[in-house]
Amino acid sequence: MNIRKSLLYIHSHFRDNPTLETVAKISGFNKNYFSSLFHKTTGHTYKNYLNLLKLEHAKKLILSGGISITEICYASGFSSLPNFLRSFKAHFGISPGEMRRSHSRTLAE
Repeated sequence: MNIRKSLLYIHSHFRDNPTLETVAKISGFNKNYFSSLFHKTTGHTYKNYLNLLKLEHAKKLILSGGISITEICYASGFSSLPNFLRSFKAHFGISPGEMRRSHSRTLAE
């Protein structure tokens, strides 16, 4: 099924923010049919799925330490820091800085 091909592409290129149209074309479907099939297959809208991939990537970078929250924002494919901070807190329930501090305290114990 071509959805697998699209998922592989999305997982490899999520930081580039591929459009629904681009991924639909790669899958060989028109964007409306692809959108419906994608939602049916993954349980997420395309935009939501892409956002979740970016947030999970950001979480890994935060927990690995070493780079600033701003750098993590852009390295994860977000185009604005306020949007990243809002999305991160909505998804994980804490800010990126709080997650980093909490993880650092856990490692120190």
